[in-house]
Amino acid sequence: MLSNPLDTSYHVVQRASQSRKLAYTDRGHFGAAKTFVCLPGLLETRANFAPLLALAESHDNCRWISIDHCGRGDSDPACASESYCMSMYMQDVEDFLHGYLFNKHPNGMGDLFLVGTSMGGILAMYLANKFLNRVAGIVLNDIGLTLYWWSLYGLYKGLNNLEAAQPEAHRQVLESIHPQAIQAVQSSTHFDLKYDFDWLGMHFHGLLKNFPGQVLLLHNDNSLLCPTDIAHHFKSHVPQLAVLSLEDDRHPAVWTPTACQWLCAQMGLHRVLTQPALNPIQLPLFNSWPTVDQPCAQVDLTGASNITPSPPSTHAPFALDERPLDGQTLKQFLTQSAQHFSSTFPDKAMTSRGMAKQILMVFKSWFQ
Repeated sequence: MLSNPLDTSYHVVQRASQSRKLAYTDRGHFGAAKTFVCLPGLLETRANFAPLLALAESHDNCRWISIDHCGRGDSDPACASESYCMSMYMQDVEDFLHGYLFNKHPNGMGDLFLVGTSMGGILAMYLANKFLNRVAGIVLNDIGLTLYWWSLYGLYKGLNNLEAAQPEAHRQVLESIHPQAIQAVQSSTHFDLKYDFDWLGMHFHGLLKNFPGQVLLLHNDNSLLCPTDIAHHFKSHVPQLAVLSLEDDRHPAVWTPTACQWLCAQMGLHRVLTQPALNPIQLPLFNSWPTVDQPCAQVDLTGASNITPSPPSTHAPFALDERPLDGQTLKQFLTQSAQHFSSTFPDKAMTSRGMAKQILMVFKSWFQ
């Protein structure tokens, strides 16, 4: 878990003559290959994404940002001239993406992925449709391309009994949500975005019809809003969909360790090295060079990422002009150098050509 999952920054949203603050948590590395923006559900806060925010500390080359919608968590409530509704949240996220990522950090964002729970997932689909060429993928939690009317009825019926239905563990979350926001989500006017519908329910097929990016779905197989049949229906319209079904009936699904591991595998996220990166000048290779009668051990290149450097030698190092230069020594040097540069630089910051150039520069400096 995060040492402090609710460290808070603010983005100012300007509406006509009024402004308000949108709270967010930003974890990870500036310039990471993948940036994930997390959008909470109806009555959730950015703290619900704590297991995903923690991935920024345990995995390489990723950045995780979670926001509080207006009137939730540490974000300001709506201005006097505003009403809580889906279009307002949509405008807020667009403002955040433009002001904080697209314009302010154009070279430090990497590929953009939207992660949405329930209502946040619906927003993610609308945003992916609008920013078709700027969103590399979406991750949805317990929301599909169809919402049955009876499912929505059950959801709103539960919202009407929040005080009695919510266990003590959830009441602290409700305390961080503005009363007007709680009241607004129970109104039929809250969902004011355009959608298709029929006698079965609301449909969002058109939003992802031409979306080429990754689409992931985490859901509970007996969920109220996204049961197994909805997941299968989703797959028939979006062939690239990857699904993880959990045996549960709650809404939404919980980001368990298994679910987080699945997400990391789908997104190609790798755990950070357990040992600090080595400086090439401090590699054991440079502390003691082998003599002719003590040849270097063969290096298994297929397992280079798991090589554990040997402890520094206690023998005095050779003078530069006394170091024997042979093919085996050169092979070991290049292998350890490649290991260092591949673990030190982000994927997109160090290409194969750049890595080779760095290795040759260090090698040249040693033998000039």
